Amino acid sequence: MRHPREHGMATAEYTVGTLGAVLLASILFKLGLDDGWFFDQLADIIKRALSPRVFFDLMKNLPVTPFGHR
Repeated sequence: MRHPREHGMATAEYTVGTLGAVLLASILFKLGLDDGWFFDQLADIIKRALSPRVFFDLMKNLPVTPFGHR
């Protein structure tokens, strides 16, 4: 059961979250309008992170154990 003074708390939390999302979206929009350098760098990071070479390098460093044993 909630305390009577917390009646509008969920609405206030949603408002703060929405304002934060709008602020982040406006910053990203502004960075995208300048020259596109931000999104070029972001796309490069994502491409490198999803490349198969990175995946296999990560898998190479994992310890190999039989099933059921750690």
